[in-house]
Amino acid sequence: MKFRNTAIVLACVLVGLVLLPACGQKSSGKKGPQVSETLAAGSGPQATTKAIQAAPPLPAVPPDKTMYVFFVRDSAGNPVGGVDVRVLTEVPEPLFMREPRRKTVIGTYPTPLHGRVHFQVEGDGTNKVLWVGGKGITPFTQTLPAASPGLKHEETVTVKITPIANFLILDHQGLRVNDAIVSMAPPTATSNAGYTERSGDAGFAKFTREPGLYKLIATKGNGTCRFTQDFQWDGNPETIELRLPEKTPGK
Repeated sequence: MKFRNTAIVLACVLVGLVLLPACGQKSSGKKGPQVSETLAAGSGPQATTKAIQAAPPLPAVPPDKTMYVFFVRDSAGNPVGGVDVRVLTEVPEPLFMREPRRKTVIGTYPTPLHGRVHFQVEGDGTNKVLWVGGKGITPFTQTLPAASPGLKHEETVTVKITPIANFLILDHQGLRVNDAIVSMAPPTATSNAGYTERSGDAGFAKFTREPGLYKLIATKGNGTCRFTQDFQWDGNPETIELRLPEKTPGK
């Protein structure tokens, strides 16, 4: 009997613990931090014309910091999400324009659907550089006002969304090729420098390009099995398969 009574008491205690959070605690009424709406991972930049969640309030500028605020818009004034925005210490050299060197990057942030991003940097009195790019955006830079203590600089940045060409690199057996070297250069280019990408682990290579005629070159990561073709691209973002030959023609 004693054992049965003890079991009943324990059961009541457990039921009480389960019900306590639901019945015994009151909601504080406070909402957590506002999470901005973003695009699905891997999608290209998009301008939004529908009603979307507004950007949350900006924090106060610390007295020893500078705040740079950017409103990214298309030519019609619509907010653009999915744009890679960075603040740099210097203008990238041409070779690093598509991907600035990490040591020059102070901060980086992709724009949410509302298109606004902000950065807080040390108010050290030196000039900073805005870099805008990523897939679907031809990268560009512009010089920012010197970072001064307590400064808040707001600026609207207009971008042009460019189509993204998506390629899947396959070997002669139809297997995906990771780390392939792929170039999509205009016919007038004298070099592939600046026009080349590496395929990822899944074999995909992506290029930000206007529709037009291009010269495609693809090889395995070691430079073998070379594929070459003149390619007229219509701007369609659907995946295009490139199948490498078993060996480079003529070898």
